[in-house]
Amino acid sequence: IGSGALESNALHGATHSETGVEGLRITPEHALKCVATVGVGMDMTRRCLQKIAKAAGRPWDMSKGFDDSAPVSEMMLVDDYVKARNEGVEHPKSMAECLSHGFIDLSVNGDMKQSGNLSEMTLNVPELISLLSSYVELQPGDLIFTGTPEGVNSVKPGDLMVGRIEALPELHVKVRDLAQFAADKKE
Repeated sequence: IGSGALESNALHGATHSETGVEGLRITPEHALKCVATVGVGMDMTRRCLQKIAKAAGRPWDMSKGFDDSAPVSEMMLVDDYVKARNEGVEHPKSMAECLSHGFIDLSVNGDMKQSGNLSEMTLNVPELISLLSSYVELQPGDLIFTGTPEGVNSVKPGDLMVGRIEALPELHVKVRDLAQFAADKKE
């Protein structure tokens, strides 16, 4: 993730799911059958590009779709995630409950910037899958970023971001300078 020309990057700690089956117009009742793996992702935004595009009345997709704009953690099979969430608990949770409740947070250089609970998402995972599949056909391997707690922040080169969701592998991302990023790509 670069800076320099990025006067500010907004960061979003987001849970994401990877679909395991294809589907179009999936009902919420069948949506969880589509989830194969889960992990932690960061949905980055180059606010400087977004601001310019919006002012010009142009699409701002390049402010979201740049190199390394959506880093993700190691993915965990959804069955393993449910087992991890239920380890040592008296009343085991269903997959739907595991994907709908649990802490989600993001720190920058050790300072907590976003903190919340999966239960605070506008749409739960089945509703989100159903909604998305009403617009596009989901395919195995598709990643779905599901939401973020309040607290959009800017980052700069050298910052270390850590995204966490209960019982999932953490995601560590070090922000790189845009010029250095370009030089590294040439090598």
